Amino acid sequence: MGDAKDISFGELFDQASLQRLQDEFSAATEVASIITYPDGTPITRPSGFCRLCEKIIRCTDVGRANCYRSDAFIGRYHPEGPVVQTCLSAGLWDAGVSITVGDRHVANWRIGQVRDAAQGEEKIREYARMIGADEMAVLDAYREIPVMSFEQFHKIARMLFTVASQLSLMAYQNVQQARFIVERQQAEAELRKSESRYRGLVTLAVDGILLGSHEGIIIEVNDCLCALTGLSKEELVGKHIRELMFTPQSLALAPLRFDRLHQGEVVVSERTLVRPDGGEIVIEMRTKQMPDGTYQSILRDITDRKQAEDILKKAKEAAEASNGAKTEFLTNMAHDFRTPMHAIMGFSGFLQSEHLTDRQKKFAAIINQRSQSLLRLIEDILDVSRLESGRLELRQVDFDPGKAVKATVAAGKAELMKPAVTLSCVIDASIPLVKGDELRFTQIVTNLMSNAIQYTDKGGITVAIERIPEAGSTDQCRIKLSVKDPGPGIPEDIYKKIFNAFTGLNQGVGWKDYEGVGLGLYITKTLVDLMKGEITGSSHPGAGSEFVVVLDFN
Repeated sequence: MGDAKDISFGELFDQASLQRLQDEFSAATEVASIITYPDGTPITRPSGFCRLCEKIIRCTDVGRANCYRSDAFIGRYHPEGPVVQTCLSAGLWDAGVSITVGDRHVANWRIGQVRDAAQGEEKIREYARMIGADEMAVLDAYREIPVMSFEQFHKIARMLFTVASQLSLMAYQNVQQARFIVERQQAEAELRKSESRYRGLVTLAVDGILLGSHEGIIIEVNDCLCALTGLSKEELVGKHIRELMFTPQSLALAPLRFDRLHQGEVVVSERTLVRPDGGEIVIEMRTKQMPDGTYQSILRDITDRKQAEDILKKAKEAAEASNGAKTEFLTNMAHDFRTPMHAIMGFSGFLQSEHLTDRQKKFAAIINQRSQSLLRLIEDILDVSRLESGRLELRQVDFDPGKAVKATVAAGKAELMKPAVTLSCVIDASIPLVKGDELRFTQIVTNLMSNAIQYTDKGGITVAIERIPEAGSTDQCRIKLSVKDPGPGIPEDIYKKIFNAFTGLNQGVGWKDYEGVGLGLYITKTLVDLMKGEITGSSHPGAGSEFVVVLDFN
């Protein structure tokens, strides 16, 4: 019905029944009666109207307007009781009560058109002249009006107030009942729509859907579940899920725990389902209890996924076995290489101390240098193997990063065989002793410095270390290490992958003269990550390169 303010009087009452009630009330009490809208315009036909009001006064424009105004005023909302007074038209005794719906005034019930013995005829003559009616006709009709005591008329008015109050209550109850019916109808319609949407979704679902009782009896299934199991709805509904389609082995490994459903959680399990044709599929089953005690399960065929997982698992195991074999091979190879390499380096050093010609000493130095390069390559390969297998552990010791950089640069100068290249270091004296892996820190410095030497033919290489101030921090020491060279720079296409393993400048066009397998920066980046630091590089072809490492120490 909507809001009560939008309801018309005709929607609240059967007007034929109300007209009959009005007629009978008028006949029983011998008073005129009419029901009007709050503005005084009639709703029902007049009952027991006197000739003066019906045939004379209301037949004039002024008289009819006065009657409507009087009906509206005397029938105004007055919850304390009836309004009893002379009318604003002919001056006869009238009474009015209001009919309401809640706090809304919907109609007036007016009675009256009686006079008492004390009323004279002079006022009615004056009123006849005012409305332009025939004075004698008005007087004759006035004399026909019954005389009633005020006490008797007031009793009738009180009875009318009781009747109107009951009508108001009925109207309110009618509205409430109508609203309840409509709301229930709307709720039922929404429920039907919801059920239709739900059934549509269940029908279109690509997974099997099952509705069961709390005892495990299947109540309803969708078409996808039938296709999944190879059984019809008739074969599925009414059976217990335990005895239906799962192998005893899968039930033993993953029992259907209906007792856990009472906790409101989603129970997920995997099990093997046997189809009527003997074929087996692996399904993932998700089950949850509904508020009404039933449970819903979604069953998904994961056979292909399980097969793919098995393939990946076997591939991973094979890769791990292969990686282990590779690590073992590299370790053995390193051992086999180290012994002869150390011998070569030792004898080349011995030769340099003998009385040789300058040319012979040069050849011995080259042998020694190349042997050291090959030994470093072996160590790099072993480091890569340790890093990839996760076997490289950091050893925490107290050391001075500044001294470590200074010693590394000094060793680089001693081995530097490029007369046109200079090597210098800048060390911040405020750097304190820190706790960390000195060996791996030195390896980072060595790798960056060696890279710079390798790719620089002339000019100065600078290795710098400084402390970065930490606001409010006394326990942490942040170190910035930078290695800058005036070399050829790094081409953009190679720079994007410079920290990848086996990436070196010798892979670019025009860079074939530079040796290296591309492990130095990869190992450096991995060590920096392991130490929870950051490494960045900047380079422009023809303008050199700079690599910056930031590390936090305790």
